[in-house]
Amino acid sequence: MGKSYLKNAALMTGADVLLRLAGMGLRIWLANALGGEGMGLYQLVLAVYSLFVTLATSGVSVAATRLMAEELSRSRAEARGMLLRLLGAALLLGSAAWAGQFGLAELAAAWWLGDVRAAGALRAAEEADRRMELEKQRLELLRIRATGEVPEDGDRDGLVHD
Repeated sequence: MGKSYLKNAALMTGADVLLRLAGMGLRIWLANALGGEGMGLYQLVLAVYSLFVTLATSGVSVAATRLMAEELSRSRAEARGMLLRLLGAALLLGSAAWAGQFGLAELAAAWWLGDVRAAGALRAAEEADRRMELEKQRLELLRIRATGEVPEDGDRDGLVHD
């Protein structure tokens, strides 16, 4: 059992280091490509984008984990129904955040950021995130339909289980 925890810790640490190195590399490349002014605008857009992501996801992960655990303790059929409801809720919250950021892009760019050039970047960032989320949910539903299995706790974490 202790061996499994060490493997998991090593995998998670390695993945974290790789992701941080990739992020650092991306920021270096981005800074060189955008220059000082472009990087400043990017940081402003990122701050507003992060606010909308927080609004869309606040508490959802914890609530979803708890609800799925409760349903899995009852039956897999109830868990499957809960998963579909949770995916629907995530789609609704994500769509609301998208609509908010997309609709308020001009206002946020002018009032919060003080640079109207940021409006297009705010819209583009939210559109890209929306497409990624929709694709992730679509793939999860296809996997559930194909296998008929609702993932149990730990099945999708990519960790080694003994």
